[in-house]
Amino acid sequence: MNGKEFVEMLDKYSSGQLWLNDVDVEIEGGEGPVEPLVLLRAYEKQTDLTTKVELAQLFCMNKKVVFKRKDKEVLAFVYTGGDISKYFASAPYLLDILLNMSVGLMLKKLTPPSDTSATEERQ
Repeated sequence: MNGKEFVEMLDKYSSGQLWLNDVDVEIEGGEGPVEPLVLLRAYEKQTDLTTKVELAQLFCMNKKVVFKRKDKEVLAFVYTGGDISKYFASAPYLLDILLNMSVGLMLKKLTPPSDTSATEERQ
């Protein structure tokens, strides 16, 4: 690979990252229930890829997961168990979004209510 090819590849990567910023993920009917101890264990090792996958699988169990970009569906599936990554063969970059969202959901569930927190509504 020469310098010009490398720069072109970096440009395409940057454009792709901007494309991903417009992607929304919806778990229809809300995320599935996850046991409190599972959440706490996941929090202890949240940077672990295996843990992120396990969280995503729990949150998505028996749910329809829809990825949209500018109101156009780019990927949708109903997760009923097994390896969730099989749904992302044509778009592995969307799996990363789901895994990061799952970590966000975990943190949201573990955040105690406060006067300035949106979690106060859950009380």
